Amino acid sequence: MYRTGDVGRWRTDGQLEVSGRIDRQLKVNGFRVDPGEIESALAGHGDIAQVTVTASGSGPDGPRLAARYALRHPGRPGPPAASLLRFLHARLPGYMVPAEFVALDQPATAGGRSGFPPAPAPRAAGEEILTPVQAGLSHLWSRLLRRERVGLDDDFFALGGNSLLAAEMLAHARVMFGIGADWVRPLTRGLLRDPSLRGFARAAEQARAGRRPAQDGDDGEHGETGEPDFAQEAEIGGGDEGNPPRSVQKRRCPAPDPQWPRDLLLTGATGFLGAHLLADLLGATAARVWCLVRAGDAAHARQRIAAAAARYELPEPPGDRVVPLPGDLTLPRLGLSPGDFRELAERTDVIYHAGAAVNFIYPYEELRAANVTGTREVIRLAGLARGIPVH
Repeated sequence: MYRTGDVGRWRTDGQLEVSGRIDRQLKVNGFRVDPGEIESALAGHGDIAQVTVTASGSGPDGPRLAARYALRHPGRPGPPAASLLRFLHARLPGYMVPAEFVALDQPATAGGRSGFPPAPAPRAAGEEILTPVQAGLSHLWSRLLRRERVGLDDDFFALGGNSLLAAEMLAHARVMFGIGADWVRPLTRGLLRDPSLRGFARAAEQARAGRRPAQDGDDGEHGETGEPDFAQEAEIGGGDEGNPPRSVQKRRCPAPDPQWPRDLLLTGATGFLGAHLLADLLGATAARVWCLVRAGDAAHARQRIAAAAARYELPEPPGDRVVPLPGDLTLPRLGLSPGDFRELAERTDVIYHAGAAVNFIYPYEELRAANVTGTREVIRLAGLARGIPVH
């Protein structure tokens, strides 16, 4: 039996009726979400004092996440929704980022979770005359996002769009306006660069006319020249640690023992695969597991690790064997100082690299930092001092 954490009862007709949860977990777009983890991340914003996250209303795929918050300095203007979206996207997976943000005059309380205020109606286009492309996209967005109307300055993602809906929207837009497959990347970049209806309509009009934006690194008229050089991308490089020669390093550090490891490095411990890997590694070895987690400090990193274990109904990781390591896959040396990077290379016996950024519509350039640069830095770490095995 799989214990889901749902509360239910058997009806007289033999059917099982689910009536709620034993915890605050929500199911949004097919994902199980712990509102507490989102609240913790959003509470780290300098302008926010208290926050409550709930499932509000109904989007195209069911309930949508909504955040209600109180400002740290009442009376001052609060951060715009776009700013909060960027703040959370840097700290949480996309499916955990709320679609709505509502600022309150009074602090949010647990007792107010049941009655979330309705979302404000999206702005209308007003009397502004729409181009045919703008009008077609406004209708398409309204249908996909289940909005009565969408204005030129409305943001696709702020209205509840996600990567799955964006992929569907891009496919429909290509058919509607006769845009060829060669223009998928510029069109996708246009949506990511400016997700407003006005901005995406501009990108669609350029694609329809066969003009690429200048930001894409070409002349705007004749083909794209900004393709990545994958051979160069695959080069590891020497880094900037100022290391002594390899022979000196190897004399200082004993060879790693992957059969009887004392210290393991795990990336991605807050994701589905990483959380289960952590539980398995703790059960199968006696080693300490160093968990690289994107976080502001060790306490925040430990909190994210524990929240991931709870989300997937795994045992709470023991504090004496799990070492939170605040860092970032997208940065040189995994976001660590040169000294910490070297120390990690000298003590680690095995590396399990499960961290990655996954998005259905992002082009290579948007995913490169976490997926390619992160893997490169892991390999550099493995070869820095001991020749560490990497999984």
